[in-house]
Amino acid sequence: MGEASNVEFSRFSFSSDRFPETIDDRARRRKWHEFIEENFGSFDISFAADRPFYARMDVTRFGPVLVHGFKASPVRIARRPQDIARDGSDDLMLGLSCGRQRVLHRQLGREVELAPESLLLLSNGEPGELKSDGGARRLVRCLSIYVPRRHLLERVSYAEDLIARSIDADPVILRYLRRYLRHLVAADEDLGHPMIADHVATTLLDLIVLALSTGHDFGALPRRRGLRAARLLEILSAIKTGYSDPAFSVHRLSAKLGLTNRYIQDLLCESGSSFTERIMELRLQKARAMLGDPRHDRLRVGEVAYTCGFNEVSYFNRCFRRRFGATPTQYRGGSHRGE
Repeated sequence: MGEASNVEFSRFSFSSDRFPETIDDRARRRKWHEFIEENFGSFDISFAADRPFYARMDVTRFGPVLVHGFKASPVRIARRPQDIARDGSDDLMLGLSCGRQRVLHRQLGREVELAPESLLLLSNGEPGELKSDGGARRLVRCLSIYVPRRHLLERVSYAEDLIARSIDADPVILRYLRRYLRHLVAADEDLGHPMIADHVATTLLDLIVLALSTGHDFGALPRRRGLRAARLLEILSAIKTGYSDPAFSVHRLSAKLGLTNRYIQDLLCESGSSFTERIMELRLQKARAMLGDPRHDRLRVGEVAYTCGFNEVSYFNRCFRRRFGATPTQYRGGSHRGE
Protein backbone atom coordinates (compact mmCIF):
# COMPACT_ATOMS: atom_id res chain seq x y z
CA MET A 1 0.00 0.00 0.00
CA GLY A 2 2.96 2.31 0.50
CA GLU A 3 3.05 3.18 -3.21
CA ALA A 4 -0.40 4.80 -3.04
CA SER A 5 -0.25 8.58 -2.83
CA ASN A 6 -3.88 9.42 -3.48
CA VAL A 7 -5.93 6.68 -1.83
CA GLU A 8 -9.66 6.71 -2.54
CA PHE A 9 -11.71 7.47 0.58
CA SER A 10 -15.46 7.27 1.02
CA ARG A 11 -18.13 6.60 3.63
CA PHE A 12 -21.59 5.12 3.16
CA SER A 13 -24.12 3.41 5.35
CA PHE A 14 -27.47 1.64 5.48
CA SER A 15 -29.92 1.41 8.36
CA SER A 16 -33.34 -0.16 8.06
CA ASP A 17 -34.78 2.04 10.80
CA ARG A 18 -34.29 5.14 8.65
CA PHE A 19 -37.19 4.19 6.44
CA PRO A 20 -40.74 5.42 7.12
CA GLU A 21 -42.94 3.13 9.17
CA THR A 22 -45.17 2.76 6.12
CA ILE A 23 -42.50 0.61 4.42
CA ASP A 24 -43.04 -3.03 5.34
CA ASP A 25 -40.39 -5.63 6.19
CA ARG A 26 -40.42 -7.05 2.68
CA ALA A 27 -39.52 -3.70 1.14
CA ARG A 28 -36.84 -3.07 3.78
CA ARG A 29 -35.25 -6.44 3.06
CA ARG A 30 -35.26 -5.75 -0.67
CA LYS A 31 -33.51 -2.40 -0.14
CA TRP A 32 -30.95 -4.09 2.12
CA HIS A 33 -30.26 -6.70 -0.54
CA GLU A 34 -29.78 -3.97 -3.13
CA PHE A 35 -27.32 -2.17 -0.85
CA ILE A 36 -25.29 -5.35 -0.35
CA GLU A 37 -25.15 -6.14 -4.06
CA GLU A 38 -24.15 -2.60 -4.96
CA ASN A 39 -21.21 -2.55 -2.55
CA PHE A 40 -20.11 -6.13 -1.92
CA GLY A 41 -21.34 -8.37 -4.71
CA SER A 42 -24.17 -10.78 -5.39
CA PHE A 43 -25.51 -12.89 -2.49
CA ASP A 44 -28.57 -14.94 -1.62
CA ILE A 45 -29.84 -13.37 1.63
CA SER A 46 -32.72 -14.41 3.88
CA PHE A 47 -33.83 -13.33 7.34
CA ALA A 48 -35.72 -15.14 10.08
CA ALA A 49 -39.45 -14.97 9.36
CA ASP A 50 -40.39 -14.81 13.06
CA ARG A 51 -38.34 -11.69 13.76
CA PRO A 52 -38.90 -8.06 12.67
CA PHE A 53 -36.25 -7.18 10.12
CA TYR A 54 -33.38 -4.97 11.26
CA ALA A 55 -30.01 -4.31 9.64
CA ARG A 56 -27.38 -1.60 9.89
CA MET A 57 -24.03 -1.36 8.14
CA ASP A 58 -21.49 1.48 8.25
CA VAL A 59 -18.78 1.23 5.60
CA THR A 60 -15.57 3.19 5.04
CA ARG A 61 -13.30 2.70 2.04
CA PHE A 62 -9.55 3.28 2.28
CA GLY A 63 -8.32 2.62 -1.24
CA PRO A 64 -8.92 -1.07 -2.03
CA VAL A 65 -9.73 -1.90 1.61
CA LEU A 66 -13.30 -1.72 2.94
CA VAL A 67 -14.01 -1.57 6.68
CA HIS A 68 -17.54 -2.14 7.90
CA GLY A 69 -19.49 -2.54 11.09
CA PHE A 70 -22.54 -4.79 10.78
CA LYS A 71 -25.46 -5.68 13.02
CA ALA A 72 -28.67 -7.36 11.99
CA SER A 73 -31.47 -9.66 13.02
CA PRO A 74 -30.76 -13.39 12.43
CA VAL A 75 -29.64 -13.84 8.84
CA ARG A 76 -28.45 -16.35 6.27
CA ILE A 77 -26.02 -15.07 3.62
CA ALA A 78 -25.01 -17.47 0.85
CA ARG A 79 -22.60 -17.05 -2.04
CA ARG A 80 -23.66 -19.34 -4.87
CA PRO A 81 -21.86 -20.26 -8.13
CA GLN A 82 -24.27 -18.05 -10.08
CA ASP A 83 -23.46 -15.13 -7.73
CA ILE A 84 -19.74 -15.56 -8.37
CA ALA A 85 -20.34 -15.73 -12.11
CA ARG A 86 -22.50 -12.61 -11.96
CA ASP A 87 -20.01 -10.19 -10.36
CA GLY A 88 -16.65 -12.00 -10.57
CA SER A 89 -15.54 -10.81 -7.13
CA ASP A 90 -12.94 -12.94 -5.38
CA ASP A 91 -12.23 -10.56 -2.48
CA LEU A 92 -11.29 -12.00 0.89
CA MET A 93 -13.03 -10.88 4.07
CA LEU A 94 -11.68 -11.02 7.59
CA GLY A 95 -14.57 -10.89 10.05
CA LEU A 96 -14.49 -10.38 13.81
CA SER A 97 -17.55 -11.59 15.70
CA CYS A 98 -18.64 -8.99 18.27
CA GLY A 99 -21.95 -10.41 19.49
CA ARG A 100 -23.22 -13.46 21.32
CA GLN A 101 -25.07 -14.96 18.38
CA ARG A 102 -24.17 -18.49 17.31
CA VAL A 103 -22.85 -18.14 13.76
CA LEU A 104 -21.83 -20.97 11.41
CA HIS A 105 -19.72 -20.61 8.28
CA ARG A 106 -19.49 -23.29 5.60
CA GLN A 107 -17.06 -23.05 2.71
CA LEU A 108 -14.65 -25.34 0.82
CA GLY A 109 -16.17 -28.39 2.53
CA ARG A 110 -15.36 -26.99 5.97
CA GLU A 111 -17.61 -25.78 8.75
CA VAL A 112 -16.58 -23.52 11.60
CA GLU A 113 -18.61 -21.97 14.41
CA LEU A 114 -17.70 -18.43 15.42
CA ALA A 115 -17.30 -17.82 19.12
CA PRO A 116 -17.64 -14.26 20.44
CA GLU A 117 -14.57 -12.15 19.62
CA SER A 118 -13.26 -14.77 17.19
CA LEU A 119 -11.84 -14.26 13.71
CA LEU A 120 -13.06 -15.75 10.46
CA LEU A 121 -11.62 -15.56 6.95
CA LEU A 122 -14.00 -16.13 4.05
CA SER A 123 -13.80 -15.77 0.30
CA ASN A 124 -16.10 -14.21 -2.26
CA GLY A 125 -14.47 -16.40 -4.90
CA GLU A 126 -15.87 -19.69 -3.55
CA PRO A 127 -19.45 -20.79 -2.81
CA GLY A 128 -20.23 -20.61 0.89
CA GLU A 129 -22.81 -19.87 3.54
CA LEU A 130 -22.88 -17.79 6.72
CA LYS A 131 -25.83 -18.47 8.99
CA SER A 132 -26.79 -17.15 12.41
CA ASP A 133 -29.08 -18.86 14.88
CA GLY A 134 -32.59 -17.84 13.83
CA GLY A 135 -34.03 -18.80 17.21
CA ALA A 136 -31.87 -16.42 19.20
CA ARG A 137 -33.17 -13.00 20.19
CA ARG A 138 -29.83 -11.22 19.90
CA LEU A 139 -28.55 -9.29 16.91
CA VAL A 140 -25.67 -10.54 14.80
CA ARG A 141 -22.75 -8.12 15.30
CA CYS A 142 -19.42 -8.09 13.54
CA LEU A 143 -16.58 -5.91 12.29
CA SER A 144 -15.07 -6.84 8.94
CA ILE A 145 -12.41 -5.91 6.43
CA TYR A 146 -12.77 -6.61 2.70
CA VAL A 147 -9.42 -6.92 0.92
CA PRO A 148 -8.69 -7.74 -2.74
CA ARG A 149 -7.29 -11.26 -2.86
CA ARG A 150 -3.97 -10.26 -4.44
CA HIS A 151 -3.28 -7.62 -1.74
CA LEU A 152 -3.62 -10.20 1.00
CA LEU A 153 -1.86 -13.07 -0.79
CA GLU A 154 1.12 -10.80 -1.48
CA ARG A 155 1.53 -10.54 2.30
CA VAL A 156 0.17 -13.89 3.54
CA SER A 157 0.83 -16.47 0.84
CA TYR A 158 -1.07 -19.23 2.67
CA ALA A 159 -4.16 -17.10 3.49
CA GLU A 160 -6.45 -19.30 1.37
CA ASP A 161 -5.62 -22.26 3.64
CA LEU A 162 -7.22 -20.34 6.54
CA ILE A 163 -10.62 -19.89 4.89
CA ALA A 164 -13.38 -21.37 7.08
CA ARG A 165 -10.94 -22.45 9.78
CA SER A 166 -10.57 -21.39 13.38
CA ILE A 167 -7.89 -18.68 13.62
CA ASP A 168 -5.95 -18.65 16.86
CA ALA A 169 -4.89 -15.01 16.76
CA ASP A 170 -2.60 -13.46 19.35
CA PRO A 171 -4.93 -11.86 21.98
CA VAL A 172 -2.90 -8.64 21.97
CA ILE A 173 -3.12 -8.33 18.17
CA LEU A 174 -6.82 -9.19 18.27
CA ARG A 175 -7.52 -6.56 20.90
CA TYR A 176 -5.81 -3.81 18.91
CA LEU A 177 -7.44 -4.90 15.67
CA ARG A 178 -10.87 -4.75 17.30
CA ARG A 179 -10.24 -1.32 18.81
CA TYR A 180 -8.83 0.03 15.56
CA LEU A 181 -11.81 -1.19 13.54
CA ARG A 182 -14.31 0.18 16.05
CA HIS A 183 -12.60 3.55 15.94
CA LEU A 184 -12.60 3.66 12.14
CA VAL A 185 -16.29 2.73 11.97
CA ALA A 186 -17.33 5.30 14.58
CA ALA A 187 -14.78 8.06 13.86
CA ASP A 188 -16.31 11.49 13.36
CA GLU A 189 -13.07 13.17 12.27
CA ASP A 190 -12.02 13.54 8.64
CA LEU A 191 -9.99 10.50 7.57
CA GLY A 192 -10.14 11.39 3.90
CA HIS A 193 -6.79 13.19 3.59
CA PRO A 194 -4.74 11.10 1.12
CA MET A 195 -1.84 10.62 3.54
CA ILE A 196 -4.19 9.58 6.36
CA ALA A 197 -6.19 7.22 4.16
CA ASP A 198 -2.97 5.65 2.86
CA HIS A 199 -1.65 5.24 6.41
CA VAL A 200 -4.90 3.63 7.56
CA ALA A 201 -4.92 1.20 4.62
CA THR A 202 -1.31 0.20 5.35
CA THR A 203 -2.03 -0.22 9.07
CA LEU A 204 -5.08 -2.38 8.36
CA LEU A 205 -3.09 -4.69 6.12
CA ASP A 206 -0.30 -4.90 8.71
CA LEU A 207 -2.80 -5.84 11.42
CA ILE A 208 -4.42 -8.46 9.18
CA VAL A 209 -0.99 -9.99 8.52
CA LEU A 210 -0.33 -10.14 12.26
CA ALA A 211 -3.77 -11.59 13.03
CA LEU A 212 -3.25 -14.38 10.48
CA SER A 213 0.38 -15.08 11.36
CA THR A 214 -0.33 -18.01 13.67
CA GLY A 215 2.97 -19.85 13.98
CA HIS A 216 4.61 -17.87 11.18
CA ASP A 217 7.22 -15.13 11.20
CA PHE A 218 6.68 -12.21 8.84
CA GLY A 219 9.49 -10.09 10.19
CA ALA A 220 9.52 -7.10 12.50
CA LEU A 221 8.19 -4.41 10.16
CA PRO A 222 4.47 -5.30 10.02
CA ARG A 223 4.42 -6.04 13.75
CA ARG A 224 6.17 -2.83 14.71
CA ARG A 225 4.29 -0.65 12.24
CA GLY A 226 0.85 -2.17 12.80
CA LEU A 227 0.96 -2.28 16.59
CA ARG A 228 2.46 1.17 16.94
CA ALA A 229 -0.25 2.67 14.72
CA ALA A 230 -3.01 0.88 16.62
CA ARG A 231 -1.56 1.89 19.97
CA LEU A 232 -1.22 5.49 18.84
CA LEU A 233 -4.90 5.49 17.91
CA GLU A 234 -5.77 4.07 21.32
CA ILE A 235 -3.68 6.77 23.01
CA LEU A 236 -5.29 9.57 20.99
CA SER A 237 -8.77 8.23 21.76
CA ALA A 238 -8.00 8.13 25.49
CA ILE A 239 -6.63 11.69 25.36
CA LYS A 240 -9.74 12.90 23.55
CA THR A 241 -11.89 11.32 26.27
CA GLY A 242 -9.92 12.50 29.32
CA TYR A 243 -8.23 15.82 28.45
CA SER A 244 -10.79 18.04 30.21
CA ASP A 245 -10.10 16.38 33.58
CA PRO A 246 -7.61 18.64 35.46
CA ALA A 247 -6.03 15.52 36.97
CA PHE A 248 -5.47 13.86 33.59
CA SER A 249 -1.76 13.13 33.04
CA VAL A 250 0.55 10.93 31.06
CA HIS A 251 1.08 8.86 34.22
CA ARG A 252 -2.67 8.22 34.53
CA LEU A 253 -2.86 7.44 30.82
CA SER A 254 0.03 4.97 30.98
CA ALA A 255 -1.58 3.18 33.93
CA LYS A 256 -4.90 2.94 32.08
CA LEU A 257 -3.39 1.54 28.87
CA GLY A 258 -0.62 -0.55 30.40
CA LEU A 259 2.11 1.31 28.50
CA THR A 260 5.15 3.16 29.76
CA ASN A 261 5.28 6.96 29.91
CA ARG A 262 8.26 6.98 27.58
CA TYR A 263 6.51 4.79 24.99
CA ILE A 264 3.46 7.07 24.97
CA GLN A 265 5.60 10.16 24.65
CA ASP A 266 7.63 8.63 21.82
CA LEU A 267 4.54 7.66 19.82
CA LEU A 268 2.98 11.10 20.27
CA CYS A 269 6.17 12.90 19.28
CA GLU A 270 6.41 10.74 16.15
CA SER A 271 2.89 11.89 15.25
CA GLY A 272 3.90 15.55 15.49
CA SER A 273 2.88 16.76 18.98
CA SER A 274 3.84 15.89 22.53
CA PHE A 275 1.37 14.85 25.21
CA THR A 276 1.45 18.31 26.77
CA GLU A 277 0.96 20.04 23.43
CA ARG A 278 -2.01 17.88 22.52
CA ILE A 279 -3.69 18.34 25.90
CA MET A 280 -3.15 22.09 25.78
CA GLU A 281 -4.54 22.45 22.27
CA LEU A 282 -7.65 20.40 23.08
CA ARG A 283 -8.32 22.39 26.26
CA LEU A 284 -7.83 25.74 24.56
CA GLN A 285 -10.02 24.82 21.61
CA LYS A 286 -12.79 23.73 23.96
CA ALA A 287 -12.43 26.95 25.93
CA ARG A 288 -12.61 29.04 22.78
CA ALA A 289 -15.75 27.20 21.67
CA MET A 290 -17.40 27.76 25.06
CA LEU A 291 -16.45 31.44 25.18
CA GLY A 292 -17.83 31.96 21.69
CA ASP A 293 -21.13 30.27 22.52
CA PRO A 294 -23.82 32.54 24.07
CA ARG A 295 -25.22 29.52 25.91
CA HIS A 296 -22.21 29.67 28.24
CA ASP A 297 -22.34 33.41 28.95
CA ARG A 298 -23.54 32.75 32.49
CA LEU A 299 -20.27 30.97 33.30
CA ARG A 300 -17.37 32.98 34.69
CA VAL A 301 -14.04 32.72 32.89
CA GLY A 302 -12.69 30.72 35.81
CA GLU A 303 -15.53 28.21 35.49
CA VAL A 304 -14.82 27.83 31.78
CA ALA A 305 -11.14 27.30 32.55
CA TYR A 306 -11.84 24.56 35.09
CA THR A 307 -14.40 22.87 32.82
CA CYS A 308 -11.73 22.65 30.15
CA GLY A 309 -9.09 21.18 32.46
CA PHE A 310 -7.16 24.20 33.78
CA ASN A 311 -6.43 24.53 37.50
CA GLU A 312 -5.32 28.19 37.52
CA VAL A 313 -7.20 31.07 35.89
CA SER A 314 -4.07 33.20 35.48
CA TYR A 315 -2.28 30.38 33.67
CA PHE A 316 -5.34 29.80 31.49
CA ASN A 317 -5.45 33.50 30.60
CA ARG A 318 -1.78 33.52 29.57
CA CYS A 319 -2.10 30.37 27.47
CA PHE A 320 -5.29 31.55 25.81
CA ARG A 321 -3.84 34.94 24.91
CA ARG A 322 -0.66 33.38 23.55
CA ARG A 323 -2.68 30.98 21.39
CA PHE A 324 -5.47 33.27 20.15
CA GLY A 325 -4.10 36.82 20.54
CA ALA A 326 -6.74 37.95 23.03
CA THR A 327 -7.63 37.27 26.66
CA PRO A 328 -10.65 35.07 27.32
CA THR A 329 -12.64 38.14 28.41
CA GLN A 330 -11.68 40.05 25.27
CA TYR A 331 -12.51 37.08 23.11
CA ARG A 332 -15.94 36.66 24.72
CA GLY A 333 -16.72 40.34 24.24
CA GLY A 334 -15.32 40.58 20.70
CA SER A 335 -16.67 39.69 17.30
CA HIS A 336 -15.97 35.98 17.60
CA ARG A 337 -19.50 34.62 18.00
CA GLY A 338 -20.32 31.81 15.65
CA GLU A 339 -16.71 31.18 14.56
